[in-house]
Amino acid sequence: GAAVRSAHGEVYETGALASARAGHAEDLYFFLEGGRAATLLESLDRETYLPEEGLDDAGLRSRERDARTGEVRTLAAYRRAMRDGATAGIRRARNDLDAARRNLLEVIRDVERISRRDGANVLPRPAALTAVRTALRANEALVLYGLADRLPVALVMRRDAAHIVHLGTADALRSDIERLLPDAEPFVRREAAGRLATKLVDGLGLPEQVTRILISPDGDIARVPFTLLAPARETVLVPSASAWLALETEHVEPGRRVLAYGDPTYGIDQAAHAPARLRRGGWVRLGPLPSTAKEAEAVGDVVRLRREASETRLRTDLGTSTRWRAVHLACHGLLDLDRPSFSSLALSTDDANDGFLTALDVHRLRIQADLAVLSAC
Repeated sequence: GAAVRSAHGEVYETGALASARAGHAEDLYFFLEGGRAATLLESLDRETYLPEEGLDDAGLRSRERDARTGEVRTLAAYRRAMRDGATAGIRRARNDLDAARRNLLEVIRDVERISRRDGANVLPRPAALTAVRTALRANEALVLYGLADRLPVALVMRRDAAHIVHLGTADALRSDIERLLPDAEPFVRREAAGRLATKLVDGLGLPEQVTRILISPDGDIARVPFTLLAPARETVLVPSASAWLALETEHVEPGRRVLAYGDPTYGIDQAAHAPARLRRGGWVRLGPLPSTAKEAEAVGDVVRLRREASETRLRTDLGTSTRWRAVHLACHGLLDLDRPSFSSLALSTDDANDGFLTALDVHRLRIQADLAVLSAC
């Protein structure tokens, strides 16, 4: 699966290097696209990678339900202990909550293991180069950038052709990208932006009728502000050519309204029961974000603020048949490097949920929207 591709990234890089030097656009597409497309396609094809039958056979459905119920129950007990204020009771409730979350994490790992096992034989294949080119409009070009250590390249695709562009040395490219940082002197940024525009945009050889560039960056190139480098053209970032094609050919009616969440209410108890990795050196305190209320009101047609900006309310809003033009979440974001599945968006807490919408929770949601915006730190 994608994990295998990730583990053999050096092979893909070597293949891309050899293909670029030989001038073989078809082969270069395979190596550039193969590594970045599989994980994204797995996410788009959730029914394949979260096999319901496999979960039933292993008894994981009931285990996961029991584990989540246990977490909610111990969380409620912890909140009661916090209100009572007895140190010994808080400590016991905290230990029970940590144990419930460890149990839930074990179940999550088993779910992921079953998913990987049952999905092993149905790895989604990246789209063919000809299929991508056929889907492009006459005024569009799609560019895959590859930043191998030895030979940065761009594969430029249009409806009628595909060609390879060499981008100089990796060191020079990275040096100019670093010079775009906000703390650099203005004249340094201008000069670096000029050189990058010459390499990454002007050097692509695009005719004037190409007014829209779809860009799939790699590595440090993902940090480049392409709107600055190509002000005369529309630039759109896409995760991969295959993911773009999958979304481009999905025929759905566009959403009509914006659902916006802002200024969640962060109570003392919520800050105190933040997952342990967030409390190193002391308990986390999630500060209020009053300006995000104005942000949500400025962009949203349906606006949820403060207590209403809860995980429970979000699940209700997303569970309707409404297709949203955008779902906009303005809140704190919490990163868990040790357990990435527990990285979360911090919404308002309530009796049903702790307010931490984890990455696993998001993966299980079906978000009927044209666009999802995470406006966080």
